[in-house]
Amino acid sequence: MLTTNVIIKTSTFRKEGGVPVLDKNGKEAIIMNPVYGAIPNRAMVISGSAAENNKFKTDKIYTVQIREVKSNEYGRQFQHTNLGEIKTIDLVINANSLKEGYGEAKVIEISSTIEENVEAPELQAAAE
Repeated sequence: MLTTNVIIKTSTFRKEGGVPVLDKNGKEAIIMNPVYGAIPNRAMVISGSAAENNKFKTDKIYTVQIREVKSNEYGRQFQHTNLGEIKTIDLVINANSLKEGYGEAKVIEISSTIEENVEAPELQAAAE
């Protein structure tokens, strides 16, 4: 199963036309855009309730651990752990070391089932 640490910037996840996507509790979903490191495409959007529980706020930068958990009827599932907010100035000052440690920002394209990804080199590299 995949586990990765990534530095992300949060934004409100919006439908076409700019309307925020709301979860069943009426909270706005969050999209995590990578700044450094690799993030699975199926882990980029979390519900507003999950974001609130992890203390994610929009337009902030965080270090996040993303860990694959047991799949369900919707496919592969991921758990997000907020490892802390990073101030913009710290991101700028430490850009070279962060890039060296986390790598370039990229999205790992994964399918809904593990079997379909057996040959995906990005997935294998990120899982190591």
